[in-house]
Amino acid sequence: MRDMTLRLQLKAPGLQRAVGRFLLENDGRDLAEYALGMLLLAGAAAAGMTGVALRINQAFVNSAAKLTTYTS
Repeated sequence: MRDMTLRLQLKAPGLQRAVGRFLLENDGRDLAEYALGMLLLAGAAAAGMTGVALRINQAFVNSAAKLTTYTS
């Protein structure tokens, strides 16, 4: 079931293999490696959310400008 979910979520074959290996291989890992992985994911999420927030803000600004134009 885990492999099927991975195949559905990841379209790039190289990325799919890398994530699959990461999930299946658990020898020799320690807390530092997991912490670095979580740091990378948190950084990517923060960077992605910044772009989304800017687009949402711009949509509200555009909507407010149009609304002001139509009501005045």
